[in-house]
Amino acid sequence: MYFRGLATDYEGTLAEHGIVPAETVRALRRLGASGRRLILLTGRQLEDLQHIFPELALFDRIVAENGGVIFDPVTGRLRTMAPPPPFTLIEMLMRRHVEPISVGHTIVATWVPHEAAVLEAIEELGLEFKIIFNKGAVMVMPRGIDKASGLAAALHDLRLSKINVVGVGDAENDGGFLAACGCSSAVANALGAVKQSCDIVLSGEHGAGVNELVERILREDVSLAAVNRHGLLLGRTRTGDPIHLSPGRVLLVTGGSGTGKSTYTTLLTEQMAAQGAEFCIIDPEGDYDPLEASFAVGGDNALPSDADILALLERTGINLVLGLHGADALRRRERIRGLLPPLVALREEIGRPHWLIIDEVHQFLPRDECVSVPALGSAILVTVGPEWISGAALAQVDAVVAFGNAAGSEIKEVARERALPPPATPPHGQAEGLYWRADVPAEVHVLSVDAPQQDHHRHRGKYAIGNVGDAHAFAFRDCFDQPIGRAVNLAEFVRLAAEVSDEVWERHLRAGDYTAWFFDVIRDEKLGYCAMAVAARTEHASESRARITAAIRERYTIPGTIA
Repeated sequence: MYFRGLATDYEGTLAEHGIVPAETVRALRRLGASGRRLILLTGRQLEDLQHIFPELALFDRIVAENGGVIFDPVTGRLRTMAPPPPFTLIEMLMRRHVEPISVGHTIVATWVPHEAAVLEAIEELGLEFKIIFNKGAVMVMPRGIDKASGLAAALHDLRLSKINVVGVGDAENDGGFLAACGCSSAVANALGAVKQSCDIVLSGEHGAGVNELVERILREDVSLAAVNRHGLLLGRTRTGDPIHLSPGRVLLVTGGSGTGKSTYTTLLTEQMAAQGAEFCIIDPEGDYDPLEASFAVGGDNALPSDADILALLERTGINLVLGLHGADALRRRERIRGLLPPLVALREEIGRPHWLIIDEVHQFLPRDECVSVPALGSAILVTVGPEWISGAALAQVDAVVAFGNAAGSEIKEVARERALPPPATPPHGQAEGLYWRADVPAEVHVLSVDAPQQDHHRHRGKYAIGNVGDAHAFAFRDCFDQPIGRAVNLAEFVRLAAEVSDEVWERHLRAGDYTAWFFDVIRDEKLGYCAMAVAARTEHASESRARITAAIRERYTIPGTIA
């Protein structure tokens, strides 16, 4: 289930002349029985609505007075979103013969052609009020209150995200809340401007249109989601065609170290944030700390309890990065295997986080272990190679984006694991990837991708305090070319840089050894160019040492001391 709620206007949408057809009531019951939440939005006052529509208990929340009142039909709790209208305004309108006039908890309502008199009264009294039109009705509201703000409050109560809600309406005052919904629709009798702005225009008028929409939600669900609004743009083919990943799909991002997997995943998180989609990243190497629009926990400190993590994810608007680089490999694996089932269950309940990203997935779901993998849904799995991942995880993969020289063979490995014929893979450039879909197994596209807007801090764990391997370690050597220290990570490099003599430091700097190591092993171009620029200067060793060390600390989390 992707769309988990329906937000509907009342008059002109559900109802015609205040009456909701019995068939529409039955359709709403079916939708509620499917586990979806129902929210009614209306410009009417609650007391008026209760009088004319006895079926309010169908709804999980009523947003009345055009967003000024939130009502829970189950508990009977009513809360106002603004103070009551001032008596001075009502008195002035009455003196100016504005009638009929209706006063609610937060709203004053009348009809055209009294809008000019109402505006004059608002300006004369210096009130922070506005006028909203609903066909012939004129509603006077505090600024900042409308159906969109009321819907946001109702969804917060229900722990739902607006992108998982379908909205339906017909008039001017519906435009704001419809634009906020993940899918917007208009009944056939809606104003032309409302129809033009909606994703779906229904063929039925009033309640008949809502019946039609209910059937489509039950039958199509995620297929109603416009891919350009809900899907992720993975890149473009060489002919310029966009390739999207729809919600509910599992993407495998694969490639060797330094091929750009984490940078690419950062790009995808930027799209998620722009859409309002919430994500949770399982980050064993510290690649995504810090990441814009996210909240990081764990890292060098202990990861919070599973209960605390789930409580954070229940809060709307939270993008969470679970940093595991402070724990050893066995502890990482145990934590994530224990967390995945309740995390997936939470998403089944409330639809969030919308995307689950598991970096270095082979650490948690390795090939050589028989592991039970819950249905991951909308997920990005990142790995050095599919041959290291469990078959149960690969069986859920719908699409692959592969980088590096081995991209073609990695796609063939996934196809083989899925019992699909191995596709022919075209040659691609170093800055390109290959894209493959399991449901179109014979096709492989060369993919060009954009760079993320934010600077990606590569492998903060692996390169900062991990181990690049003895063969790739930086060897400080004395004047006789004898090794005096080997740095297997940046933290060791910083420590040894502070200990070696000025002569040793200078000789490596002028020879371009630091530049080469940063480019070829750490694969951090900014550090490489920094070392190149520092080497071109004629400054004292202490200054050049300080500049390069500061550049490393700025881009990576380096402990103050290394034992």
